[in-house]
Amino acid sequence: MSINRTKLLSFSCVGSALVTMLGCSSGADRDDAPITVSKEHIQGGSPDGSIPGIGQLNTPVGGCTATLISSRVIVSAAHCFGFDRTKSGVGDLQRAPDFGDQNTGSTFTIDGGPTLKILKFAVLGQFLGADDVAVAQLESDVDPSVATPVGVASSSPAENDIVDDWGYGCTTGHVIDTGNPCLVPPGGGAPNWCAMGECSANPDQNTQPGGECLAWVGVTPSAGVKTRNSAHWNATKNHTHENRTCPGDSGGPITDQYGNIVAINSAGAGDTAASDTDSPANAVLHRPFIRRMNAVYGVNQLCDTCAQISLQTYDGHFLEAQNGGGPGTVVEAWANSPATFRLVPVGGAAVVYVVGLQSEGGYFASAINGGGANVVSDRTLLGPWETFALVGTGTNTVNLFTTSGQQFVSAEGGGGGDVNANRAKADIWETFNINAVSNAASD
Repeated sequence: MSINRTKLLSFSCVGSALVTMLGCSSGADRDDAPITVSKEHIQGGSPDGSIPGIGQLNTPVGGCTATLISSRVIVSAAHCFGFDRTKSGVGDLQRAPDFGDQNTGSTFTIDGGPTLKILKFAVLGQFLGADDVAVAQLESDVDPSVATPVGVASSSPAENDIVDDWGYGCTTGHVIDTGNPCLVPPGGGAPNWCAMGECSANPDQNTQPGGECLAWVGVTPSAGVKTRNSAHWNATKNHTHENRTCPGDSGGPITDQYGNIVAINSAGAGDTAASDTDSPANAVLHRPFIRRMNAVYGVNQLCDTCAQISLQTYDGHFLEAQNGGGPGTVVEAWANSPATFRLVPVGGAAVVYVVGLQSEGGYFASAINGGGANVVSDRTLLGPWETFALVGTGTNTVNLFTTSGQQFVSAEGGGGGDVNANRAKADIWETFNINAVSNAASD
């Protein structure tokens, strides 16, 4: 599963030398530690199309696997996208959200379905292993007749529960010890480089000072074949007891008995320090991140892990989206008891946060034309009109400022009436008490 070696199935590498970034050429820039892969590392699996939402991911880094989690959103491994943090489209204090195409150069293909361009993606971690998670937005919805989304589990399997490991990696293959000693890389350093294959420091193979070179043999690229391999779950270490992954499986899901994602293929045996087993990303632990980005990128996707908050006006009324939002619904300041919104973080830090305000029906509040009119709660997709700067003004008090039209949200008359986004400056009508009804799950 390593981003820097043979665990990714590089389309440019089949039948030719791998590009330097994937470490398949001369290896002059290699800086990784020796990789340990045992001779008994079993690959393979059976072709299985029973979960159509698992598809092939093709990025500039290489070939991976990804899973549809809503009609327009997929989850995969961050290393499949090179751990790149510049293609998310989300904003911060210096950069407003950009919801357009981020030119990712990546595609997602469902078996028997279309190949869809990936507009943007957000990565969580910067290393292989537990935090190696990415969520990406597709250019359009996958038709439910082609594939339905796969859920993310809220709890991990028990010890020795059967789980299924999925991917578009090799269908057969195993590792052999070539007997060739590992060499000093062209750039100098420890003898941990092989012109072909991987360097192993496994004691039973370490007959040379720097270990010996291993090679994959009998590896057949999937060529569109989705495979499944069952394994037993190690509840203590949050990975499978057996090594199941193969080149191209990166980003593929590990699913529990209910078909929900519990982990995401990341590092193979030896790709992380002191690890002789597959080391996937923890999807259960990072469900809040996955669900949040699914709400940001998806269509009418409720962020059920985001904080529930209420916004109270100067005269004591509460902002409310009638009936949970929907077509034609406006945000009003009539409610006498707390009405809730989901606070969906998009960017920002310290005092100012860029957020989406999502009703319990999954609809985003929107400042029509970016400001200058009333605020509605009928948008299924987050965009520039649906993002607000949440500006702290005191203890539990905030202003809401439109990020596109740069106007403040106001409760007319201080409450009890309409809510508009048409003020050039903030005063008491534009100041709200914010209270947490439930806190966000940490991601």
